[in-house]
Amino acid sequence: MSLGPRIECDIGLGSMTLHGDFKTSGASITLPIAYHAPEYFSIELRPAWGDFGENDVFDVELAGMLNIKYISLRGGYRWMKAGGVELSGPFGGLSLQW
Repeated sequence: MSLGPRIECDIGLGSMTLHGDFKTSGASITLPIAYHAPEYFSIELRPAWGDFGENDVFDVELAGMLNIKYISLRGGYRWMKAGGVELSGPFGGLSLQW
């Protein structure tokens, strides 16, 4: 959904699957928000929640993107909490669009 010429907000409903000693799935919801600055830069916040009964999952990604034609360079930080376990750290990546 566009909230103006530079801001977009989406709603996602689906399922989340975790693999480990065993495999489990649950319902999930996400509400990503993006700001597209003039020229080549964007900022995205992508929170997601998963319902696994007593052990819910919370996953948040904050990223900056440098967009050049069909390529985006991404970098940011990600936080994840599942039950009593927390993981966090920086990430980087490359996206191709066409």
